[in-house]
Formats: sequence, structure tokens, C-alpha cells
Amino acid sequence: MSVRTDLALEAREMVQSQAQALDALSGVLAETEHKASLTVTRVKVDEQGSRTLGKPQGEYITVEAPNTLFSDLDLQESVTRCVAEELRHLLGERSGTALVVGLGNRDITADALGPLTVERLLVTRHLKEAMPQLDSMASVCALSPGVLGLTGIETAEIVRGVVERVSPSFVLMIDALAARRMERVNTTVQLSDTGIRPGAGVGNHRLPLDEETLGVPVFSIGVPTVVDAATIASDALESLCRHAPDSFAEFFGKMDEADRHAVLSEVLGGEEQNPFVTPKDMDSRVRRLSVILSEGLSLALQPRLDLSEIRSLTT
Repeated sequence: MSVRTDLALEAREMVQSQAQALDALSGVLAETEHKASLTVTRVKVDEQGSRTLGKPQGEYITVEAPNTLFSDLDLQESVTRCVAEELRHLLGERSGTALVVGLGNRDITADALGPLTVERLLVTRHLKEAMPQLDSMASVCALSPGVLGLTGIETAEIVRGVVERVSPSFVLMIDALAARRMERVNTTVQLSDTGIRPGAGVGNHRLPLDEETLGVPVFSIGVPTVVDAATIASDALESLCRHAPDSFAEFFGKMDEADRHAVLSEVLGGEEQNPFVTPKDMDSRVRRLSVILSEGLSLALQPRLDLSEIRSLTT
């Protein structure tokens, strides 16, 4: 699929929309649960489903919030608690040191989610080493490795070196993602146990960060902050098609989503230009999202602390 999305939920929706591919979804199991105003979708992908969706085997959990998220503090807390609950589900009974890695470039607003989240995270490894009797806190350390263009070093190489030195029980990656639909930008959180390939959603293919490359279990959490401009243009044409002459609608209808995306991407400058779209108030939203994620992560990684205690320790 040439339409870019990091969300397994959207990849499943695109395949499901193609009638001839419905049988291939036998390798993909999905269930949806509604928690108050939130929608939680759990997608499990086996080997066959991996080939169909183009996503690694594993479990993907998507938490979707209404578009009123940034004007509703109670809703933000609900997302924080839901993320913590779903992350605990993915982690299971794992103990030991957790290494949290904030991926992305802090100088680019839409890509700063990882570094900003790490800045607000409750880190405790240094405290545990200095005070072994502090058994009310789990050991957590964090890292923001930057990006290849600034460091000249692959992120996977930096993280692998830290893993070899620190010997964490598991690694948790935080990254900004790309979505297929604009309504999911900044309102959707995806968690997975498959690791992550930095930059894949926007066409920058870097070395994967997973259990095979790092030697320890790797989990990921991310929020889509951008949408491919060609995808938005395709949606606009599809909407226009419903009100256009039959000849245009018939011609446009013969093209599948991937073909439409390829044509529109060429019009918009092709891979050289590769434009992506993000909301105009992204700076304030990404900072709010970093608070939601950091509190959710700290709540999941510190089961003996409640949210008020975490906030008092990180504010």
C-alpha cells in the first residue's frame, strides 16, 4: 500500500475496504471496546496478517479520543489512565529496569513528541542506585538520541549501545506517527509490542528498533501528528466525485486508493517534495500530548504510585 500510515487500525481498514482482499484478513483479529467517550481497538496480527497489512507480527492497541480532547481536562486524564491500563496489559508481569527512548527531532514541532515526553517522565534509576531501600518505585531511565541528520549516528546504534551498558529488562519507544485520516491526528494513541521503525510513516526508512536488533523486548507508543498531503487531496476528490458528473465519477471510481494516491503524490511534487500536513496549533498540542503520554507511562511503570503523586514528583 502506497498510502502512508503507521496505524495498524488504518492499514486494516484500507485492506478491508477492498472486497477482493477480505479473505486475507483471516490473519488479523480485531476487537473494539468503548470506555466512556474513548474507543479502544485491539488488533492482533499473525504471520499471514503481517504480509497483508505490511505490519510486523504482534499486538496493536489504539486509543481514540474525540476531537474535544484539547479543551477537556477530564478527557485528557481519561486518556492518560487508559494509556496506562493498556500499557500494563502489553507489558504483563515484566519487572526490572525500563529504558524509555524518545525518538524524533525536538527542533521540528510535529516530530518533537518523543523528546518532550521524555523530559516530563518520572525517571528513577539513579535514585534506586543511590537508595536501594526505595522499593516503592520501579527503576526507569530515559534517553533522547536525536536523529541521524543531527548526530550522524543511526538511532538504533545509539540505543543498542545504551542497552548493552544499562541492561534494561525492556525498551519502550515513543515516536510521532503518520495517519491516514486527519480526524485521527493528535487524538489517537497507538501502543504495540512489535518495536518501531523510525520515520517509516513519512518515508524515511531507518534501522528497525525491535527485539531482534536490541536483544530485549521492545514496545512502542505513538501519536499521529501528520497526514500525507496526497491522502487529503484524494479524500477531497472522492468527496467531489459524489457531486460530479457521472463520467468523472465513473473514471475516478475505477481507481483504487493506492492509484489515486500515486497520481496525486506526483502532482504534489512526488517523493522529492513529499509534503505532509499538520494542524496550525501543533506546538501547543504536542506539548499537551507529551504531558498526557508522560503521565500515562509513569502511571504504568510505577504501579505503586497514583496519578497525583506522579504529578507532584514531575511538576
